[in-house]
Amino acid sequence: MIKFHYTKIVSAQLGGVKNRNSKTTKFSIKQIHIPNLMADPRLKQIRIKTGVVNRIAKEKQSYEKETETEKNRLLKFKENGGDSHVLKKQEEVIQESAMMITDCQKRLTAAYADLKAILENEKDLSETEEFQNASKALELALPHF
Repeated sequence: MIKFHYTKIVSAQLGGVKNRNSKTTKFSIKQIHIPNLMADPRLKQIRIKTGVVNRIAKEKQSYEKETETEKNRLLKFKENGGDSHVLKKQEEVIQESAMMITDCQKRLTAAYADLKAILENEKDLSETEEFQNASKALELALPHF
């Protein structure tokens, strides 16, 4: 049986003591103070929006690479005289990937605009790491337009 004794937790450090005479182990949670580095909710929003822009840009690159790979594969099938059914299915795969690229482009455009608007409205946070990371993300996403 495990018993827990706890106090009000800011951030917990778990320490355990095993009692030799019984099968129970008592744990106490000690209160320690860790400064809250993300106290401003605006910083959290900037961090989230930055992650969205980065993720969608990476996803778009992945679909572009997949489309190129599948086009090369289709060309090889055509050169080798592949079955018409296989060729048709390969073309469907390429069309699916192309549709995902346009979908990613739409989502990236919206996420880019959201992040850019937040950064323009929150210029007082320009010295923070989150703001600088967001600016870098916008610069890296720019070639996708």
